[in-house]
Amino acid sequence: MIDLVNITFPFRHKPFGNERVKVAEKTRPKTPESKRFSTTVSLHPNGVPITVTSLENGAAINICSSPLTPLQGHNVFGSDNVRVLCSTLICAVLNALQLEYTERQRVAWRAGKFTLGAFDITYRFGLPEGVTLKQILEHIRLTLPWEFRPAVSSQGVGIRFEVPRRNAAFLLYDKAQKLTDQRTRSLKYLRAVVGDDDVEKILAGLNAAALNSVRVELKLDKKYLAQHKLNRGSAWTVEKVREVFWEETAHLRLESYVPLRQLRNKIDGVGKHLHYILELWAREADLRAICPASTFDRHRSAIRKATGIDILLDHPMIEPLPLAEIFSQANMRSDFPKWTGRYPACAFRARARRIV
Repeated sequence: MIDLVNITFPFRHKPFGNERVKVAEKTRPKTPESKRFSTTVSLHPNGVPITVTSLENGAAINICSSPLTPLQGHNVFGSDNVRVLCSTLICAVLNALQLEYTERQRVAWRAGKFTLGAFDITYRFGLPEGVTLKQILEHIRLTLPWEFRPAVSSQGVGIRFEVPRRNAAFLLYDKAQKLTDQRTRSLKYLRAVVGDDDVEKILAGLNAAALNSVRVELKLDKKYLAQHKLNRGSAWTVEKVREVFWEETAHLRLESYVPLRQLRNKIDGVGKHLHYILELWAREADLRAICPASTFDRHRSAIRKATGIDILLDHPMIEPLPLAEIFSQANMRSDFPKWTGRYPACAFRARARRIV
């Protein structure tokens, strides 16, 4: 599903909202560098607020929001269809601002003629029997190499880390706990979209969908999108969303946690010097503090070629968890639970994807 999007599109209009002036810190005297106007709108009474910014003196508009929460009342699950979600959000926001647009513009947005400055892809994965979410998060925090910068989330139950040299970050957390912690807000935003009659039943269904699963968010920033030529909406198809998610997940090397009992044959099968380096790695020594950068890279390449072990990204472990099985396509939860067929308001564009 598509969680957060930062969309910018050309649209001539009269600037709206509160004026925001950006001033360059180092200039003397301080003069305005750019001028913006921003506001928040909701698509429904008491609905989730959406941040909207008027740019370039009324020549463009920026929207930063999860498209799912305004459109279906929650972001527990949802569609991967970037163009449909974003174009629908654009039109709905312009309607809320009482700004008129043409059918030609609507068709252009549906074709992906807008720019993306940030983009989050999110999926849910089932927990194996006997394994808790906290166990998985704690295991990752303790065993993930320092290069991934693992850190506990400041709110809720979760962990964030970054793939080295990829400009992409991952956030893993307990969505069910977040729904519980923010029940009043979640219920308010859901009711704004689905109404009063079924809201409690739907909320119970959302909690059930979030339970016994780990939520994985892939966060792509402006630099990543530009580097990979993915900063245009037209670059994204449903297939591309999943392709990017699994490509970046592969860089986590979830099968890279090598049990120590399996290391002995690999360590004994290399030359004396590489044997010494592997022994240090198995004892979790800081190899880059011991070796110059060029030497480390040379050892890394030689050891990877000889044993398949990457001494930068792999990590020795004693008690393995089946991370590769947990975060696999076979274990990924469906886009929309079966029960959403009875409550279509909470499953925007459910018919566009499989319902299992």
